[in-house]
Amino acid sequence: MQILGGPQSGKSTLLRSLISFFALTHTPHEVQFYGLDFGGGGLSAVAGLPHVGGVASRLGPEKVRRTAA
Repeated sequence: MQILGGPQSGKSTLLRSLISFFALTHTPHEVQFYGLDFGGGGLSAVAGLPHVGGVASRLGPEKVRRTAA
């Protein structure tokens, strides 16, 4: 899934809501998430869930490359 939008348009809020919904209704074996967060770090709030394999930010270019690969 790819979500596009302008600054302050609610992209991170939408993603946090979707990830939280799936985490509540599915096991980590059923759904896994990997995120690329180039904004203000809003996805770090869900990074600790067992369903989230990792969240890479612009501050970690190597982690971004590994996540995208």
